[in-house]
Amino acid sequence: MRLSITMVLSIATSWGAEMAMAHRAIERKAAEIRQMKQQEVDNRYYMLEDKVRRDHFGILIDERKSLEKTIADTRPLLDQARQGAAAAANSAEAARIEQNRQAKGDGDRQPGKKKLYRQAQDEETAAKARLTTATRNIEIYEPRLTYAQERLTGVSGQLAGAEDAIK
Repeated sequence: MRLSITMVLSIATSWGAEMAMAHRAIERKAAEIRQMKQQEVDNRYYMLEDKVRRDHFGILIDERKSLEKTIADTRPLLDQARQGAAAAANSAEAARIEQNRQAKGDGDRQPGKKKLYRQAQDEETAAKARLTTATRNIEIYEPRLTYAQERLTGVSGQLAGAEDAIK
């Protein structure tokens, strides 16, 4: 009798353990399926929301994207022009200083406008040309960047105000 009760209890215990493990696996799978379905619903919601936004505010959204692209494209060009202007100004100053040293004969240099003087003069002329080009680029890109940033602020404000109005 004890043996049969022990057998029944051990079988019941093993079935219970199997059922508990199966229950956890089933719960995990059900949660995974729920999560996948919820992701599908979320994706559909965001897609519809984007479609409604595009239908109502498409022009403003496109203009904002265009302005953001203009800013992203212009900023590195302006930074490069500013760096070029600074480097050219430094080169021109260094060449001018070298010209003066050559003309006066400072240090171990012989006074007069000889070969090294003319070479420093050529370097200064080239640096001034680079400075002029860089300055011209700054004059082109700086107003373009400023206008795009100001316009982007305005368009973003219009878009935010319009979206708030329909919420």
